[in-house]
Amino acid sequence: MKILQLTLRVPWPPVDGGSQAMLHLAQALRRSGCTLTVAALNTSKHPAPPDALERLAPAWATDIDTRIRPGAALRSLLLGRQPYNVERFWSADHAARLAEQVATNPPDLILCEGLYLALYLDALREAAPQVPVVLRAHNVEYRIWERYAAAERRGPRRWYIEHLARRGLRFEREQLPRFDGVLAFTRADAAQFRVLGYGGPLAQLPPGIDLPEEPLAQPSISRRLGFLGSLDWLPNVQGLEWFLDSVWPAVRRLVPDAEFHVAGRRPPPALLARRDAGLRVVGEVPAAGPFLAGCTALVVPLLSGSGIRMKILEGMAWGKALVTTTLGAEGIDAPEGECLQRADTPDAFARACAELLAAPDRARRQGLAARAWVGEHCSWSALVPRYLDFFRSLAR
Repeated sequence: MKILQLTLRVPWPPVDGGSQAMLHLAQALRRSGCTLTVAALNTSKHPAPPDALERLAPAWATDIDTRIRPGAALRSLLLGRQPYNVERFWSADHAARLAEQVATNPPDLILCEGLYLALYLDALREAAPQVPVVLRAHNVEYRIWERYAAAERRGPRRWYIEHLARRGLRFEREQLPRFDGVLAFTRADAAQFRVLGYGGPLAQLPPGIDLPEEPLAQPSISRRLGFLGSLDWLPNVQGLEWFLDSVWPAVRRLVPDAEFHVAGRRPPPALLARRDAGLRVVGEVPAAGPFLAGCTALVVPLLSGSGIRMKILEGMAWGKALVTTTLGAEGIDAPEGECLQRADTPDAFARACAELLAAPDRARRQGLAARAWVGEHCSWSALVPRYLDFFRSLAR
């Protein structure tokens, strides 16, 4: 099967959940015998390293400046119809390259990794009207902004985020029916797409993950919590602020020598400036394994967002105990307490963290149970046939 995979950024290196989900699917489909080409936007926020396209080959990318510009944002607010965060991903050059590609070398199916790529549907339809276009929806996009706004203090910032959510809802309702098929990561997302009016072929398939050969051993230091995720993604920053302000002081009271290590690309200045006792912001790490190896347990304190969190699946795959919120664990139906712990109040979150730090053997048992669950439910060996069945049903 010949597939053209469209991505909003070059998915190499796989340093965040979105890049991992896109890259792992591409690799799994190629291993299954598919001919797959990656067509990416190379954004100014996530510029690709020089060797990225070679690692993804066959692949090509179009440079695009996605920086937020106050003047453009104001024009969009007053005169635009689409959300400004969507508009920034439009490139006439990219549309022309896509049209030429599908017209001269038509694939059996076009896979769009994210709703914002609906911007290019007109170009794709005109060049190759017979080729089905499938949306792989990593999130319900408008809900990210809706939930983010709900956790913000009232004021101009919250008002603007609510504005983006309202426009995003309208954009999602308008664009979903234009796709020939939709893949949702979670049952909740799939149900929401139906509520939004999508009546076409729809499948719920989680992002897969390749298990490391061996789980990580417990560290000699048994008092360390870790966080690993993109620090330029607003829900992560919001969740960390909540954790540090409302949860971490209680953890330190329960476990006075507890440490909290935060890893991820582009830590914001406000996070770097914090001087919380036991906190260490290490920034971007070259590989997840060595960082996770030093942690007794991981935390994913999310208050907003949508879809499945790859950082949770990755931590579970490495065999690490994990504490998150109900929203953070959305779409991950692993047994509560056995494979991961969910907590939504500062007190409950702090107690869950402290219990794992105080009982490293329990943390290890939970991590091994989590790894086994991921292997059974999210391995590519089980998922790829289901992806291909869905694609083939549309490409006939």
